[in-house]
Amino acid sequence: MKKKCVQIQISSSLTDFITQIQRGSLDVLSSRLQNVTNPVRRVATTTINNIVDLIRKIVLSAPEEGLMVSALMALRTISLTMCPGEESSLVNTISPVLAAIQSRKALAAAMTTLPPMV
Repeated sequence: MKKKCVQIQISSSLTDFITQIQRGSLDVLSSRLQNVTNPVRRVATTTINNIVDLIRKIVLSAPEEGLMVSALMALRTISLTMCPGEESSLVNTISPVLAAIQSRKALAAAMTTLPPMV
């Protein structure tokens, strides 16, 4: 029984660690993406689309509120600085954002995410 308890504790700690890494990465993206020049940003469209897809998956998974807020704020920043070729990946996130609003999960962050996308 003791061995199983230790495994659960390690698993929980690892999950918390991964969540913190995700939050930190999304927070850095939110704060720094606006500083990327247009030519560099256009080259990064494929990467941004991949990030948007990962954010969509995070929002769909309804994580703890801190990760949800970080994901939504990163999505808002991407929407505000959108480049050609990113439209379809951003459109795919509208439904999960609306679901977050309906469930009142990170409501303020979800509400501020929509206007730049519409």
